Amino acid sequence: MITSIGGLGFEHALVPLVPYSGCTMLMALGKIREKAVVVNGKIEIIPMMPIGATIDHRYADGYTGKKMLKPLVDYLENPV
Repeated sequence: MITSIGGLGFEHALVPLVPYSGCTMLMALGKIREKAVVVNGKIEIIPMMPIGATIDHRYADGYTGKKMLKPLVDYLENPV
């Protein structure tokens, strides 16, 4: 389950588990802001969006959660 809180002006949020939903993972996409970061040894200003995730450990452990998030992280880091 994914919710976009950035459109409401929020940068971060906690996404609590809802027992009756049966969702293994919940995600909250925050507001995009420009941040100064180091890229290849140089400071650059780039847009960044915080993503919060909650994983229900009744269905998935940390390893399984990492496997679920890895494709998303790979795509966001290399969208081409």
